[in-house]
Amino acid sequence: MLVRVLGEVSLTAADGTGLALPGGRQPALLAALAARAGEVVAVDRLVDLIWGEVPPDNPAAALHSAVFKLRANLARVTGRGVLVTRDPGYVLDLRPGELDSEVFESLVQEARDLPAAEAADTLDRALRLWRGRAYAGFADTDLAQIEAIRLEELRRVAIERCGAALLGADRASEAVALLQPFVVEHPLREAGRIVLMRSLQAEGRTAEALEQYQVHRRELAEELGLEPSPALAEAQLAVLRRSPQRPTDVAEVRLSNGATADLARCEVRFADGHRVELSEKEIELLRYLATTPDRAISREELLSCVWRIDPRGAETRTIDMHVARLREKLRDDPADPKIILTVRGKGYSFAKVAS
Repeated sequence: MLVRVLGEVSLTAADGTGLALPGGRQPALLAALAARAGEVVAVDRLVDLIWGEVPPDNPAAALHSAVFKLRANLARVTGRGVLVTRDPGYVLDLRPGELDSEVFESLVQEARDLPAAEAADTLDRALRLWRGRAYAGFADTDLAQIEAIRLEELRRVAIERCGAALLGADRASEAVALLQPFVVEHPLREAGRIVLMRSLQAEGRTAEALEQYQVHRRELAEELGLEPSPALAEAQLAVLRRSPQRPTDVAEVRLSNGATADLARCEVRFADGHRVELSEKEIELLRYLATTPDRAISREELLSCVWRIDPRGAETRTIDMHVARLREKLRDDPADPKIILTVRGKGYSFAKVAS
């Protein structure tokens, strides 16, 4: 690697020894030429890029001085002429493998045709080339802004693809470790969120996978006023469908208000001896909730896992009506500190349901 732009713009010798470029003009010149590698950049254009609206008294001489110094430093690490004079300006004449951003792109492209395990390793090698923001220090200037934006987007895509490859290689825990910080940094990116949901599901962390959907949904609503796309909704439904089956042998559930739900007899017994009959659907709902206490369970999850219908386009008020009747039968008073069922976000949370 000779020229490094995936982070601070710098030079590196073949043995890995770094060479710091002094001052600001040499790094700026290198950034301008590297962002246009293989392209002749005119003298006037380089002056505009490096000095902007405040050029030196003798722009051509100042540029020539910067070129002379950068050319000498390039020769120190390569032993050949890399910064070439070519009318009407200069060109950075690099060989394959001498610009880290090109190596990165080559590895990302190579990974496309590889099996999952090899693709994951190749993408990991590509991502390890990054040392910070592309063209750090120049990414927000005309020197390299467009190229920096393009590279940063490719990096995000590579991370998402690496996560998918890790999952495909049965390395779900590594995919989770890669993508969890990624979705925090890029909360509106959908592809990474979907792979993270699938990876969490593969790790047996279904509740966290479903929470990722809810987080994304909130972010979309707050930032853009949108609902999740069909692809993300399908991912949520896939998680719900693949959720481990809840145990069906739970015969009795003790509720936080002291009552006992006898699921075998389809009734609730209260401390005062009173008994209330429960419907079959209410029994299923209680059984489902009894295995996931103190977790916010969305209406969509209940529709899919208890009512066994596709939640997309379904009327969620059905859930609210069933829950309201169940709360009445359980004597669940919202004013009671021992409340059994609470509304949380777009779903419900069952408090302290001990079997």
